[in-house]
Amino acid sequence: MSKMFLAGKHDVNWNGNALSASNFLILLIVSLLAVVLPLAVFVKYCINIKRSENKKVINKLFVVFLISTSVASLATCIVGWIFFYGKSFSAEMDPDLAWEMTLSMIVVTYALCCVWYMILLFIPQKIWIELKEEGIGFPGMDIKAEKIINIINDEESKKLYINYLEGKRKLKKISIPRSTVLGQFLLENSSIVGVTIEVKDQLEFFKDKTKELKLEYLTENEAKRVAKSSDDESKEA
Repeated sequence: MSKMFLAGKHDVNWNGNALSASNFLILLIVSLLAVVLPLAVFVKYCINIKRSENKKVINKLFVVFLISTSVASLATCIVGWIFFYGKSFSAEMDPDLAWEMTLSMIVVTYALCCVWYMILLFIPQKIWIELKEEGIGFPGMDIKAEKIINIINDEESKKLYINYLEGKRKLKKISIPRSTVLGQFLLENSSIVGVTIEVKDQLEFFKDKTKELKLEYLTENEAKRVAKSSDDESKEA
């Protein structure tokens, strides 16, 4: 007859610090939220891009990888809950082993979450690209056409760079390898967004444009300062 193992009932020492049932419960709850909420959002993104009638290209391998990783993280999270509150898979398993398995599942869940979080946050351009008159769309990210400064085809790095403004002064870029399906798609269809691809050195452009934006910012602030000073003098007079 299987025993009921509640790993959370056993306070344990880890490097001299006690881990209580509440610690495990908090970790399990956070891991569940960390998996379920982003997964639901990503599935919504996938449905939206599938239904979109705009010109688009999807890296199906990346999408399958992300969904597989997120489902795996959900599975390890559920197994962690089972070890924490459920019956053991073996009659010989003791509470200490149940605790160790719970901790292992928590660690694996967070590790898997980190993988697909980093992909979504740092390289969404490798998942899909959607082109429309209003701008360029990536998973969870849209760049408005009016914010795009240019798209550079850098011969040295063999990459395409989308240079755009975040806010009024912050210059940002997204790079896409020219040889990939997504890169070729952007190369051939950038006119949809109303942007012509320029062949030039990205590093030199980015450096010069950053200086130009900083100079504009300083000039604008100086003009405001002078105007304010003039107004103050007029009021005093």
